[in-house]
Amino acid sequence: MMNMIERIIDFLLSLFKKAVKQISRGRGEEPGERGERPGEIGEKPGEIGERPGESGERPGEGGESPVVTVDETDKKIEEEAREEIKEEKTRYDWSDLEPLSIESEMLVQVPWTKYYREEFEKRQIALHHTVSGPGIEGDLSTWRNFSSHIATCVIIERDGTICQLFSSKYWGYHLGSGRPALDRHSIGIELDNWGQLTEKEGQLYTVYNTRVNVPVVHYTNFRSQQIFEAYTYEQLKSLGKLMLLWNKTYRIPLKYSAEMWDVSERALAGEPGVWTHVSYRPYPQKFDCHPDPNLISLLQALEKKA
Repeated sequence: MMNMIERIIDFLLSLFKKAVKQISRGRGEEPGERGERPGEIGEKPGEIGERPGESGERPGEGGESPVVTVDETDKKIEEEAREEIKEEKTRYDWSDLEPLSIESEMLVQVPWTKYYREEFEKRQIALHHTVSGPGIEGDLSTWRNFSSHIATCVIIERDGTICQLFSSKYWGYHLGSGRPALDRHSIGIELDNWGQLTEKEGQLYTVYNTRVNVPVVHYTNFRSQQIFEAYTYEQLKSLGKLMLLWNKTYRIPLKYSAEMWDVSERALAGEPGVWTHVSYRPYPQKFDCHPDPNLISLLQALEKKA
């Protein structure tokens, strides 16, 4: 009887030692202990956040790894996360922006005739987004259906390509404010973008009820909407270069005003500056542009550069 009890105690002690050993390694288990072969869980070396040597072993060393505590592991994860955030912020640094060169490879001339070849003094820049998917053909097809000349001089695609339909010194209807003088004295620019989105059962849908998978910006309430497709870095960079060019060419002030995110009497009065489509049109008529934080940071940076 005593022999049986001693065997049970020895067995339990061996299990306890094995569990302690696993915990001390910071992994909880060794390769194969779950019946898996290396690579069967879809991980490649480094995919679980380790670099060579971070697991405590030096190349060629056998035996047990030094203890890696949970606190040390969390610290490494936090440091890596900080580096990712730092990298993302650096990506949206606008300090090197310069006015667009007309020789730029990003500038593409698109054949287009539905505009008014008349020159007027330019006082305002009006920002729009298209409410459409990749490519500009759908936008052009919509504009062709109108009897009057409705268009902006430029559409910027998601990859930053600047599609110029006509020179910024000419004009087309793009505001719909009922005040044609505002169209004549402003430069309209479109950002290719789906606009407002709706979430249903974890999926995102456009206003056309098509499912999409795109980066988004969430709002508590922007014109009764909560989700919009985010403007891309490449788009915003091209936009910044264009606006610096127009500031230089037409002396349009680039002062940022939070007033641009809703109907503005100053915009409707023709006050020179940068505005959005919602500066001229009430809810629920228009939702462009939305106050994407990256767009705001660009506009604030341009104010300092102008």
